[in-house]
Amino acid sequence: CLEALTYEDALYGLPTALKSTALIYNKKLVKNPPKTTDELIKLAKTLTNPKENKFGLVYENALTYYNSAWLFGFGGGIFDKDDNPMINSPGNIKALTFVHSLLRTHKVMPEEITNTLVTSLFNQGQAAMAISGPWMLGEIDPKIDFGVALLPHINAVNGPAKPFLTAEALIMSSKCKNKKAAFTVMKFFSGPEAAIIMATKGNQPVANLKAYQNKTIQKLPFIPIFRKQAEIAVPMPNIPEMKMVWTPFDLAIGKVLNSNMSPKDALDEAQKKVNESVKKFRGE
Repeated sequence: CLEALTYEDALYGLPTALKSTALIYNKKLVKNPPKTTDELIKLAKTLTNPKENKFGLVYENALTYYNSAWLFGFGGGIFDKDDNPMINSPGNIKALTFVHSLLRTHKVMPEEITNTLVTSLFNQGQAAMAISGPWMLGEIDPKIDFGVALLPHINAVNGPAKPFLTAEALIMSSKCKNKKAAFTVMKFFSGPEAAIIMATKGNQPVANLKAYQNKTIQKLPFIPIFRKQAEIAVPMPNIPEMKMVWTPFDLAIGKVLNSNMSPKDALDEAQKKVNESVKKFRGE
């Protein structure tokens, strides 16, 4: 997580919690969570009945963030090692082909999915599995007996799904008058003592790894899973150019899912738009 808060060799804050997506499932409908994408598809098909508004899998499939697990899992990404956009990389094309198949070929998801619909369907027992993060746990109806599992291994590439890893953090203001005292406070609230409270009372996957040595945390049903998922996840690029990616990439996904544009054509178009924005920003 320190990597996510470091820019040009300067540390801008101290992380308090980890954020990544994982597989959240209804235990009444799913006895054993799928370990591979083949298993996921097979199981989701048996739990999908559009006429009854029941679906095997739900997540915000039109957003880049929620598809990051497939993008990185298939070998794609956002920027290469030199921070150049790689939106139309072969891995990303394969990933969007897979996402399209979930909706159009296997038909295990609703036509259009919003964050509200994900939570609503899951709480009504109409969605068996959801891809979301720890933020969803507080929204789940207490009547739903649910579990959290790692995102499934991708059969096509024989590798894990790799979602974005982000962090909640304490960041010192540039206007701070007593930086030494402020940093002492930051160290405490990002330290193991505070982290244990955040995990056990707040149900947060904390960033301080020493906290996971605590036996109470080790026995929690969800936090250790999110930590394992975070170990596989890919830190979200923290360069300013990242803000130029979201809209073009989201639009590309939407065109693939709803307009039948090929993943390659949609991503080529997005690549062009991102390249133009990045070059303008960099003054090239």
